[in-house]
Amino acid sequence: MIVGIDPGTTTAVAVLDFFGNVLLLESRKGMGRDEVVEMILEKGKPVIVSTDRSKPPATVEKIRSSFEAVLVRPKKDLSSLEKERLVPKGVKIKNKHERDALVSAILAFRKFSQLFARVEKVAGRDSEAVKELVLTGVCPNIAEAVGKGKIY
Repeated sequence: MIVGIDPGTTTAVAVLDFFGNVLLLESRKGMGRDEVVEMILEKGKPVIVSTDRSKPPATVEKIRSSFEAVLVRPKKDLSSLEKERLVPKGVKIKNKHERDALVSAILAFRKFSQLFARVEKVAGRDSEAVKELVLTGVCPNIAEAVGKGKIY
């Protein structure tokens, strides 16, 4: 899974699968770190945690660390207009926090989309474990990850 987080007074969480499908998009005021982690775990274990900030907020880093996930962040902060353009048509967002969490997850998905396509070509659509092995660095290449993915 890929998780985008926008922390703050109102915290938003977006969860995508490795095919770019939105599994969760939610925001709440006063949501603590433990509640965010629990919400994410209800959907599965994230391999990527992302933010829309070039300098990751401490909360995002702590959540990323708790999952031992890969951190993805943009090289520069995006403008509101750039973020609006990245939100797919038909996805209902309630506020700018959900937009920011979703955009960060989408950017992470795009960053690895070519890798995901190569893994799917080799391992087929049941390639989640292989993607995780390659992304986390457990296996240095797709071929080795395919062998391990079958027993992982």
